[in-house]
Amino acid sequence: MSSHARLSPSASARWIACPGSVALSERAPHISSSTAYAERGTALHAMAADYLRGAEVDVPAEIKTYCDYAMTRIQQRRAAVWIEQPMSLDAQIFGTPDLVIACGQTLEVVDLKTGFQEVKAAGNTQLICYAEAALRTYPAIAKRIKTIRLTIVQQSSIATATLSRAELRSHVAAILAAADRASRDGAPRVVGPHCQYCHGAVICAERKAETLQHARSAFTEPETVDQALLCAAIEDGKRVIEHIESLIAYAVQHPPMGYAVVDGRGRRVWKAGVDIPLLPKPMTLAEATERGLDLSALTEYRAGAPKLVKTGDAIAHHFTDDI
Repeated sequence: MSSHARLSPSASARWIACPGSVALSERAPHISSSTAYAERGTALHAMAADYLRGAEVDVPAEIKTYCDYAMTRIQQRRAAVWIEQPMSLDAQIFGTPDLVIACGQTLEVVDLKTGFQEVKAAGNTQLICYAEAALRTYPAIAKRIKTIRLTIVQQSSIATATLSRAELRSHVAAILAAADRASRDGAPRVVGPHCQYCHGAVICAERKAETLQHARSAFTEPETVDQALLCAAIEDGKRVIEHIESLIAYAVQHPPMGYAVVDGRGRRVWKAGVDIPLLPKPMTLAEATERGLDLSALTEYRAGAPKLVKTGDAIAHHFTDDI
């Protein structure tokens, strides 16, 4: 089995909505998706897992609600607990859930979300995949399970949805049918909000055609439209911006003629796992440095995100008015 799932549970919303995105992503040019936010999310997940395993961790505010909730569930009497343990639904659908707990007749999948976009628990296909994977990975425990709890913890919010085994089976059947469609040659591609997280979007003909359609609306003179069309143009403009950003992300990985990639403006941050000293009054690191406080042992320099800069004459671009 590959270390990377072809049909990842975390991307299930995308490949269910757009079966053709799987094959398209596999032949698309590689674009690194690493960002400061993603790196922070990875670090927070690692800290949360360490804490739940009993390590002495200074829990940041972003994950305190998750850690507190998870610990209360873990400490249930006779609970079986899996913290970041790989689980497989089938040969193509597998992954590592943040936390799975079996207690009595209930199996609960708890997922930590560190982003700002709200994620719902009800009908969450990622958690449904993990729940079924847990039942298939541990059949002895699955025999007693009657209720499935899907829980999303995000900042200070906790959302939970409950399913019966029959409801879970129905959801899983639909997911497996979608997985079968996504695995077939010539699977259809469907444009939608999920395109934002698709590696193949940069070479997707359907996405390009829709972007051009949105561009016609986005480049509308405000004085000539009513409020409804103006609102639609604003949304269309967002789609155009998303497409341009995906092209820029590709260019950062494969600089075109006349461009080079440099580190963006960096900043000094507190090191992980250090005791931040009490200062006479709140101040930024820059202000502390200006006042002569030596914080070098407690901080580290973090480079900014890479960006494109011109180094010479870039290839000329010729635009037509036929969009």
